Amino acid sequence: MPRLVLARRLGESIQIGEGIVVTVVGTGRRRTRLLIEAPPEVRIIRAELAGSTAENTPSVSYSTTEPTEPTPNYSNP
Repeated sequence: MPRLVLARRLGESIQIGEGIVVTVVGTGRRRTRLLIEAPPEVRIIRAELAGSTAENTPSVSYSTTEPTEPTPNYSNP
C-alpha cells in the first residue's frame, strides 16, 4: 500500500484523487481538526470504527449544507 507523510499548517490542504480535499481547520494540544470534502458516494469513517460490525457502529448523519460555524479564510493576502 502506498504511503505518504505530509506536514500541513493551519488552513493548508491536500487533494486525494479528483474529488477529495482534506484541510487542517484547527490544532490544539493533542488534537488536530480536519475538514474532509468528498462526493456523497464516498464513505468517510474513523479507522477505529471501520472494523466494527453494523450493530456496534453509531449512526452518523452527513450534512450537505454549509457548516454552522463560519469557515475561516486561510488564503494568503
